[in-house]
Amino acid sequence: MTDTYLRRQPTGLLRDNSSFCLRCGDSRTLHLDGIGQEIWDLLEYPVSHDEVIAHLLASYDVGEAECRQGALSFLAELESFGLLLHVPPPTVAERQRNRYLHLLKRTLTSLVYPENALRISRLEGGTFSDDKKTRTTQMVQVRYTDAEDYATCTLGLRLGSPALSNRSFPRTLIGLAGLDNIEFCAEQIFADGIPGDFLEAGVWQGGASMMMRALQLSHQQENRSVWLADTFDGLPINTAEPDIRYGVDFSKENFPILVAPLRTVSDNFRDLGLLDRNVRFLPGLFAETLPAAHIGPLALLRLDADLYSSTMDALNCLYHRVSPGGFIIVDDYGLPACRQAIDEFRETHSILDPMQWVNETCVFWRRSGAGG
Repeated sequence: MTDTYLRRQPTGLLRDNSSFCLRCGDSRTLHLDGIGQEIWDLLEYPVSHDEVIAHLLASYDVGEAECRQGALSFLAELESFGLLLHVPPPTVAERQRNRYLHLLKRTLTSLVYPENALRISRLEGGTFSDDKKTRTTQMVQVRYTDAEDYATCTLGLRLGSPALSNRSFPRTLIGLAGLDNIEFCAEQIFADGIPGDFLEAGVWQGGASMMMRALQLSHQQENRSVWLADTFDGLPINTAEPDIRYGVDFSKENFPILVAPLRTVSDNFRDLGLLDRNVRFLPGLFAETLPAAHIGPLALLRLDADLYSSTMDALNCLYHRVSPGGFIIVDDYGLPACRQAIDEFRETHSILDPMQWVNETCVFWRRSGAGG
């Protein structure tokens, strides 16, 4: 009998103290413990029951019968919440692509070496030994000697915690859920043949845009372009009334960590083999660069502009370019000023397409037609 292959449904991800939970519909949530998180991670790409059980047996000291019962019970619970898809078995080529994208996401979020953030924190705080040999041992073993802090750090990187950005130095702060969301949208775009390029307005270190280009290349969609619109000099000073009213000020004087020059972003693409002629940079304020840019149809528009003014500028210049069936992602809908811009724009243009949550701040919707 052929084993069933499963993949998780896209769903909102919420922080729950020292772990996280899944948003199931508008009101229900499902808490995940450590093993639950591990199974959820395995469902990132198509996986069989037997593969889930084999992974858990390799990771934990548990009998096969007990492991199988627990795993199948949890998978049944996920299915009862509508969180699983039954999918065909992946081909060899698809498995290779999935492994690449799995590793890329963890590279962009600094989850490949999460303990480095702890090492920097301990060095800054002077909590390591003054003896060089002892200090070296402490640095090597910090994952295990500071297990609780390591778990907290890993959770923060998974969710994209800005507090870790000056110690872990990720290429993106949107977390795994944000990268998964880009992948979900791209897969739908490719499967349905939605025409157009991808564009991110507000790119910071370029991690989300790097994910976009990697998806295009790995799915043989290399003729599409990825556009990166940003000042590449930090966020502008707030001048719009809603930004001032809500006290929004992410300018580089207050948040120098948010400054990522174009050279830095370009080098980040180059480091991972993703820089080519279809990666297109638009440096400057949105209101000045976007109206004059020779941008064709867009299949994916991702807004990470933080401010009311920048969000509205990007929408006014770009929304009409999004193809029917294309996606709009708004990273900062959880911020009141950005939310006001989105809500006003959707109301003004009679956009009724339902929004879905990605995490606690990010939403997305799929454009249904020319009117919205």
